[in-house]
Amino acid sequence: MKNGFYFDIDGTLLSTKGAGGRSFKKAVLSLFQRIPDWSSIAMAGQLDPGIFRQILLKLNETYTDSLWENFQTLYLDFLAEESQKTASEWIVFEGVREVLENLRNNQIPIFLLTGNIQKGAFIKLETLSLAHYFDWENSVFGDDGKEKREELAVILKLKNKDSLHPVIIGDTPDDIKVGKLSGGISIAVSTGLHTHEALQKHAPDYLIKTLEDFPFTVF
Repeated sequence: MKNGFYFDIDGTLLSTKGAGGRSFKKAVLSLFQRIPDWSSIAMAGQLDPGIFRQILLKLNETYTDSLWENFQTLYLDFLAEESQKTASEWIVFEGVREVLENLRNNQIPIFLLTGNIQKGAFIKLETLSLAHYFDWENSVFGDDGKEKREELAVILKLKNKDSLHPVIIGDTPDDIKVGKLSGGISIAVSTGLHTHEALQKHAPDYLIKTLEDFPFTVF
C-alpha cells in the first residue's frame, strides 16, 4: 500500500509568531466587544471550530452557524492583515522545504491534516510560499470537523479515495492520536509547544527534533 503524507501546519511546518492567535482574539473582540481570559483557551492541536466553541462557553454565548460564519469572515480578514504586516517575522522550520521537495520529487502524495480552517491554512502557507506542495482537495481541515481533533481521523478515511496508508506528521499529542486512530504511522516533531520528552510519552512511531531528521525510510 502506498503511503500518503499528512502534515499539520502550526508548530510543525511553520510559526506565525502569534499572528494566528492575535487574529482569533481580534475577531472575538470585534464580534462580542469582549474576550475571555485567553490563558484559559487551549489552542495547540485543536480545531478552529472547537476553539471558537471554547470561547463561546467562556462568554456564555450560544453557538449558531451564522455566528460561526461571521467569526470566520472577521478572523480571515485579520489574518490576511497580519500576513501583510508581520510576515517578515514568520518562519518556516528547519528541514521543511527539503522534506516537501523530496516527497514531491519522488511523486509521494502530500496533504494537510490541520485544525486550521481551509482558508486560514491557505493564507499561512501561501504567505510563506508553501501552499503549492499540497493536494488541497483531499486534505483535512478544521472546518471539516466540529470540535475534537480525533474527528479528523474519521474524515481522513472518508477523503482517502486512493486507500493510501496515512503518515501523520505533527507536533502535538493530538496529532499522534489521530495517527493511531487512522491506522497509520505517526511522526511527532518537537518544533511546537510540546517538548521532545512530553511527546515521547504518547508513543509516536517516530519522534524527531526537527524535520531535518525526517525518517525517509517511511517511503
